Parts: sequence; structure tokens; C-alpha cells
Amino acid sequence: EARQLTAKVQLTEPGIELTDLNVQVFGGNIKGNGRLVRYSDKPDAVTAQLAYETLDIKRLFSECKNFGQQDITSEHLSGILSGNIQMSMPVNDKNEISLQGLTALVDMHLKNGAIVNYEPLKKLSRFADVDELTQLRFSDLKNSFMIQNSVVSIPEMDIFSNALSLTLSGTQAFDGLMDYRIKMKLSELLKRKRKPQPQADEVLEEEEGGRGMFIFLTMKGYADNMKIAYDKVSVKKKVKQDLSEEKERIKDVLKKELGIRKDPTIKEKTTNDDELEFE
Repeated sequence: EARQLTAKVQLTEPGIELTDLNVQVFGGNIKGNGRLVRYSDKPDAVTAQLAYETLDIKRLFSECKNFGQQDITSEHLSGILSGNIQMSMPVNDKNEISLQGLTALVDMHLKNGAIVNYEPLKKLSRFADVDELTQLRFSDLKNSFMIQNSVVSIPEMDIFSNALSLTLSGTQAFDGLMDYRIKMKLSELLKRKRKPQPQADEVLEEEEGGRGMFIFLTMKGYADNMKIAYDKVSVKKKVKQDLSEEKERIKDVLKKELGIRKDPTIKEKTTNDDELEFE
């Protein structure tokens, strides 16, 4: 449902160009520029650069029929959305757009947001109260993400909610397949009296520059069959990074504090799996 739509429209070769677009939609406002390009040897394409302000995310998903998926719908979401988007998507000979061919860069800012009764979040009940996870609320959420080849790629972002504070990154495909990495602070989990019980050989925690201990998790699968496990890959990467930084700190101490040269009998070698060892 759009109101007060204004734009400058120009017929061009090979398509239609819109500039100074301004429209009231989804309870907010969208403005920007767009273009429909006609091709002779491939599907036509719609391109646009848009700024959106104070959109009701529930209305957005509802009026767009949940963008052709049913994993996370308007029934799960609330909040006010603002940001920018640059996008391109193909159009067939019936002038129908294809979300599967969508390519986009999106800047997002969600205020007073909430996710309600979203099944994958309930899987985290081991780490937070289930009632809180059924009504996950956050006052401010910002991130930029990319859509390409029917996959949404989400860079690392911090989420501060009523249930848990965590850092999340990963991907979600249009068919619903999720692959997320999650980092949570151990002290917060202990404060909530939720402590994971790992197997003896699993590395769960790693100290981050004196800022506390963290637990790394993976969340993979579809909404109705989500698997959560400890993420050894991120932990191993963090340990190797800390070892490398510690090596450089030792060098600095030798040079600056003690005023001596590096001992020639101390050298590093690289093993076959590219991990550093010391002789």
C-alpha cells in the first residue's frame, strides 16, 4: 500500500529511469532513484539506490508476503527499520521480478525490535531462560549485509537483548538453511546460572585480551531441525591469533625494556599444518 508517490520519469534507451523517487509505504518513507533496463540477449533488470526511513518491519514482511519464505515471518517480527539499499534484480518477459536473482548491499538500523516465538532461538534455552527467548527484545541493532545467489551474508555484529548479549555472524539461504557463528560471554552466562556442560576434550572458552572469557557456538540447519554445537574453529583461530600477538609482545619487551638483541638460538618453524612451534 503506497501513498503520495512522486518521481521524475524518463523514457530512455533501453528502458525507464526514475529519479527523485519519494513514496510513503510500510508505515514509513522510501526515496531514491531506480531504473528498468531492457536487454535483448538476457532478462531485463531493475536497479535501484534507495534510502528508507522508519519502516514498520512487521508491515514490510506482511505486505511483501514474507519475501517468498516462511521461516521468519511478519508474525515473528516487530520494530522500526531505517537504512540504505543498493540492489539489482532480473525481470522476466511478464514483468515479474525474481528474488532468486537479487543482488543487494543493505545498511540496516532497527530500533525497538523484537523477535517473537522464533523456533531456532528456543534452541539456545540451554544458555538463557526459555520465556525470555520467546520474546527477544533489543533497543538498537545495526549492521550491513549482502544478498547474492539466494544467500544473505551477515558480517559480525553485536546483539544486546533482554535475554542474552552475543556476537553473531553467518549466512542464511532463501530456502531457509542457516549457518551462524555465535560468541557469548561466560560471565554473563554464569550470572544467569546457565553453564554449559561440554565433553572433556572440547575447548569452550578463550580469554580475549583481559576482557573476559567467551564461549563459541555454531548454529546450523533448518528452523525445524537446528543443530547447536561448540565452535572449535573459531576458538582455534583465536588461540593462534593470541599466540602470534604474544610473540610480538615478547619481541617488543626484549628490544625496548631489556635493551638486548633477539637470541639467535630462539627461532620459529612452521609445521605442515601451518601452526607455529618454537625451538
